[in-house]
Amino acid sequence: MVQLPDSVRPFWIKFKRVHFWILVVLAPLVLLPLLFLTQSGIAAKIESQRSKIKGSLDSVEAIFRQSPHPNEKWSREIGSRAQQINGETLDVWKRMWEAQSPLREWPESLGSDFVKAASSLKADGVLRRSLLERYQNSIRTIVRELPKRMGADELMTDVSADANGGPIGGQSLDRQPMLDKPPSLVQWSGEDQQQLFDSFDWQEPPSTTQVVLAQEELWMYGVLCDVILNVNAVPIAADPKAVITPANISIPLVQEIRVGYPAAEDDPGGESGGRLVRIQQAGSGAFGSEMGFSGMESGMESRMESQFGGALRPPHPRFSGAGIGGREASMGRMSGSFGEDLGNPVAEEASPDEALQNWVYVDLDGKPLMASDLAEAPLSRILQLMPFVLRVTIDQRALDALLVELASAPVPVDVRQVRINADQAAGGDNFGGSSPRRSQGMSTLSYPESGGGMMAGSDRPRLHDVNVELRGTLAIARQPDPSLIMVTNQLDSSSAGAAE
Repeated sequence: MVQLPDSVRPFWIKFKRVHFWILVVLAPLVLLPLLFLTQSGIAAKIESQRSKIKGSLDSVEAIFRQSPHPNEKWSREIGSRAQQINGETLDVWKRMWEAQSPLREWPESLGSDFVKAASSLKADGVLRRSLLERYQNSIRTIVRELPKRMGADELMTDVSADANGGPIGGQSLDRQPMLDKPPSLVQWSGEDQQQLFDSFDWQEPPSTTQVVLAQEELWMYGVLCDVILNVNAVPIAADPKAVITPANISIPLVQEIRVGYPAAEDDPGGESGGRLVRIQQAGSGAFGSEMGFSGMESGMESRMESQFGGALRPPHPRFSGAGIGGREASMGRMSGSFGEDLGNPVAEEASPDEALQNWVYVDLDGKPLMASDLAEAPLSRILQLMPFVLRVTIDQRALDALLVELASAPVPVDVRQVRINADQAAGGDNFGGSSPRRSQGMSTLSYPESGGGMMAGSDRPRLHDVNVELRGTLAIARQPDPSLIMVTNQLDSSSAGAAE
């Protein structure tokens, strides 16, 4: 035991007597601060855990407040709502299909047996060879009805018939309309009519796919012809009941109509540039300040590349040679065409039926689709977008009426581009002998003499005419197929399986 010094021992003895009271005073001074610190830390942890527990309880209570509760009944309710949405989608699809039914009428001139077989044709169906040959022999006559549908004279020539003894029911391009009657108020370029006719002048019997696609194109050509006819039904800047003359007709000249493959662009909307054509002035010569041959050729080449897509365009059996970008080859026949002379391998590289669908349709952005893209695109099973190009000379005051007629067409029409006087730098209105003469923004329509002379107002200047190019798509509905609309209830099926 430690011995305390004698000097300290008295104090220690006194401390031992009162140490209890000293500790009673010091203990609270030390322990209470420690207790408060410990308690505050524990309170913070308790509050944190309380918040987590409260959040979890709120989540659970939110589930309990749901009606119906997420159990077997809830899954059945969700499945029922999904079926309702899918059913409404199918109803809209059916209504769109039925709304376009008047357009899908096959020409009665093909015979009742053909109309019946074609109207009931399934997606993978095949027409008899005799019916295919009948369509081949009749399609040229059907195409010749398009100019009359818009109110224009027919200027198509059957070149194959000329070789066997003269034209059949048509006129050559270098001839004026028949002189025993006045010409139509609407003039459709004879060159464009001939190119359209040549694309339907087939040397071999077509396949079922080719017949279906060709007739679909004719239906769309008919839609555009009807639009032009409806716009011209009302005279410009005159009494709506006034007599329509060459001076007040809205669209006096149709320069070009294209649908499907010839209208597809490899650069939709000109996003990559190159849409402007530079005019090269001739240095000297008889043309003076007019465009030189080099400038005209450059302009025409730019138009051809813009229209036919250059080397990116795939070959097409009905437009042999178009895959290499040539305008003359683009509308050639299936055999013996310009494209075959250049060694265009149309039939050797791909199945003709598959190649017939290349670049006939486009996606929502206007990008052309190959046949393989159509099989993979879900939208193409419901509707398909066929591109179109319409170039006309129009009184600019009727431009709104033209757009309204397109918006009111039997098929949904999406006008994506409106270009005004876009082709003047590329040779102007060089569309055949029937095109109007343009001079400083003013055109004069000249008609051949008929009987006593010129028609009233036929040589009157048209001050408001402009050249307009429209590009867009025509939405063609496909036959409704309920199997493509997913009306399944996976949640309900899984619940039923668990119950078993």
